[in-house]
Amino acid sequence: MNEHEPGPTVPRLPAAQPSADDTKPRGGSGTPDPNRTSDHAHAPAPDDTVNRTPAGGGAGPGAAIVPGYVLLRELGRGGMGVVFEARHVKLNRVVALKMRLGGEQVGKGELLRFMAEAEAVAAVKHENVVQVYDYGEANGHPFMALEYCPGGTLGAHLKQTKKRAPGSAARGAAELLAQVARGVAAAHEQGIVHRDLKPGNVFLDADGVPKVADFGLAKRGEGTDVTRTGQVMGTPAYMSPEQAKGETKFVGPQTDVWALGVMLYEALVGTRPFTGTVQEVLAQVQNADPVPPRKLVPAVPRDLELICLHCLSKAAHERYPTAKHLADDLARYLRHEPISVRPAGPVERAAKWVRRNQVVSAAAAAVFLALSLGRSRSCSACGRSRNRQRRPTRSARKTWHWSSRTPRWARRSRRWCSRRPH
Repeated sequence: MNEHEPGPTVPRLPAAQPSADDTKPRGGSGTPDPNRTSDHAHAPAPDDTVNRTPAGGGAGPGAAIVPGYVLLRELGRGGMGVVFEARHVKLNRVVALKMRLGGEQVGKGELLRFMAEAEAVAAVKHENVVQVYDYGEANGHPFMALEYCPGGTLGAHLKQTKKRAPGSAARGAAELLAQVARGVAAAHEQGIVHRDLKPGNVFLDADGVPKVADFGLAKRGEGTDVTRTGQVMGTPAYMSPEQAKGETKFVGPQTDVWALGVMLYEALVGTRPFTGTVQEVLAQVQNADPVPPRKLVPAVPRDLELICLHCLSKAAHERYPTAKHLADDLARYLRHEPISVRPAGPVERAAKWVRRNQVVSAAAAAVFLALSLGRSRSCSACGRSRNRQRRPTRSARKTWHWSSRTPRWARRSRRWCSRRPH
């Protein structure tokens, strides 16, 4: 933690209170939103970046919650914390001050996750990743001071471009996602897997440069993960199949590649590849193939469709190994060079379908085999019946044999004798 200059009397920050915007309270009923982050084993929780004002209490502009920082306005509040636009007094620099709420009620695991996020962001130095300037704890509340991005989120940007004709901004989408992929690739080089990439966690600076943020669910290395096996974490609409199966603890960079593919699909088509309730989305992510973008928007370039669908392969080993490979292919597209992805043929698509649907394919094979055996037996019986009908009688066979073996001169003589009058 850096040294801060003394500030005025510091008020206690109240714990976060649930509001009507929360789609499903813990232990309650309701329909959760598949677009919001889920970091609990059974029930999705509200997104950390939902913009809303607390029902009561809280610190207003000008209050000094963290010594050395003056709050200007609240940017967002979620189930895990709150983000303020603040000014660093000593450096006179505007920052995004993120704080974990809850005080003494904050669990040890949540505190570890918050501090792990600060360490993960601090470890990645890249122009497409938000920079962390300071982090520590003040009055029982962990905090971090991050680079402030006034351009809003990528999600808001996609909503604006969605109003235009889909497919018309394909090149711009490729340029934007290539930059995001470069930032994610920098994290992968440090052994960090984000695990919660989505448009709401990518911010734009004043020049429109995208920057990856919110590493709260990030996995770093092999021994620093605080999640449990079987725990579903992330945002359902952007979860990879392995995340949807609860294999969060063992995911790798291909999980981030999947999320980048969903974001590219959304940028090209204007909608996500899988929609519905949380349960429906999780089932589709594991079992259903996305509709090819060109079927929905024919103006989408074929190479971008191939790149997007390659990211959305169900098996992790069939996707790009890391975000760097995805960024490289997008760069090839932008330079009008051949990309590394080739379309799958019908045999490959059928083999992939069989691997994903082993029970259904086994049942279909059994039915096909039974029908084939029944048809072959029926054809054999019909053939024997026709042979019986065509088989000549014994007398006919004798006549045939006699006529075929009698010399021609004998047959002519016999006919001549039969015509002579007696």
